[in-house]
Amino acid sequence: MLNHDHFMQIAGRPKKWDDEVFARAHRGESLVNIQRDQFDRGRRSVKLLNLISGWAVVDATGLGDKPVLFKGGKTKAAAIRWGRDWAEKDPDNREFFASKMDMQN
Repeated sequence: MLNHDHFMQIAGRPKKWDDEVFARAHRGESLVNIQRDQFDRGRRSVKLLNLISGWAVVDATGLGDKPVLFKGGKTKAAAIRWGRDWAEKDPDNREFFASKMDMQN
């Protein structure tokens, strides 16, 4: 997760992936191409989202075959717990983050 101004990391260790994004983008490669390539090599990113039906954990890239991984949590804590557990199954390749605004609400 590269945007620490608006988002916060909840679980996972994306540093190796983020360092690669920065280096490749600095060389002029398209961010979309980088994300697709990393997804193909196993990087997964999900984010916390507040839906009308409750809190959810969704695919942050839109590249996966399942856009919503956890839906309808009555509490933010339930969705955070689910996302944290999901990311910690493979923390070097999975990350879970949220917007700072959602975390404040």
